[in-house]
Amino acid sequence: VMQNYCVHYVFGDTDRNQVLVSFVGTLCYFISDVFTPIACMLESFIGTQKALLFGTFLVGGGLLVSGSATEIWHLYLSHGVCFGLGSSIMYIITMTTTTEWFQRGGKASTATGIVTSSIGLSGLITPMIMTASNSKLGVGWTFRILGIAFFVANLITTILVKPKISKENKKSKKNNVGDVIQWDLLKHANLQIFIISAFFQVLCVFVPYFFLPSYATYLGLSTTQGSYLVSVTAAMSCLGRISVGIIADRIGNLNASIIFSLLGGLSSLCIWIFAYSYPILMIYSIAFGFFGGSYYTIRKF
Repeated sequence: VMQNYCVHYVFGDTDRNQVLVSFVGTLCYFISDVFTPIACMLESFIGTQKALLFGTFLVGGGLLVSGSATEIWHLYLSHGVCFGLGSSIMYIITMTTTTEWFQRGGKASTATGIVTSSIGLSGLITPMIMTASNSKLGVGWTFRILGIAFFVANLITTILVKPKISKENKKSKKNNVGDVIQWDLLKHANLQIFIISAFFQVLCVFVPYFFLPSYATYLGLSTTQGSYLVSVTAAMSCLGRISVGIIADRIGNLNASIIFSLLGGLSSLCIWIFAYSYPILMIYSIAFGFFGGSYYTIRKF
């Protein structure tokens, strides 16, 4: 939604600007995934609460600064790098902490699915709020409002998230990179295959979220309809992540991932290429939203 508004009302609706602005979101998610090891090391070195607080300031600050961006490269630094690194810290720590509490009961995937479904719930509401805010207050103030909202929400998370402290964790001290990252694991063929698979899943999973609003306006639909498409995709992602978590606890994480990833890919192959109207785009949003987010629910097992 913000990408669409920035192109049309801030930087100018040219082919060059459309490409350059689209890389803001790409850079954000690239940073978020690539810097996962740094987030893990940061938690080990300074503790869970301090790491989450640091991530809270990066996320909120990145959005606040984005509100004052006058050049596209400003967004690369504020939203792409700052927000991306902060969201990586917040996401990885909260997800790994969640799984610590549910390993013995055999419900770890279900618990993770419930937690990650909150992203879908946020995506259901936020695009419509952003569309109204952009229309009345402008892009700058929308970014600032988002920054304040994210800061408050993440600050609550920082206070509430508590790691499960075992006797082993109390005794172990991690003072260097070698204590946090087990390099020998990279020699395992199964892990190498999973890394390659994860690369291709992440490569495409966020493309519809960023391009549905732009594609909707390209077809002559309104910006409100474009935001509705993103909201529906996010809402179905909420249901899909809970569903894949429950299924994974019963048939295995790999089997559940294969099924959902296959159906998510087929939705793009079989529906997207015919999506030249709002009803077909809505059907695609429902299908891709439900099946497309399985990786983020079961990737850590």
